Amino acid sequence: ETAKIKEVGRKKVTVNGLSGIEVTGTMSPNPKEKVTARTRVFATKDHLYHMAAFVPVGGSTKVVDQFFGSFKLK
Repeated sequence: ETAKIKEVGRKKVTVNGLSGIEVTGTMSPNPKEKVTARTRVFATKDHLYHMAAFVPVGGSTKVVDQFFGSFKLK
């Protein structure tokens, strides 16, 4: 309930010709745990797409990249 994401990075991304933004941050859901949050947002004429992945700090970025790459935006 009280965990908040602290932004540590922001960049523009493009998927299937659609421009969007990716924000990276960290959060502590509890005192003994820290996770990295990566979220992407894309807006089209008719849709708003939002994807998010949460992994332990130091976790595999390849897994998140693979997850984000599994979506086909139209």
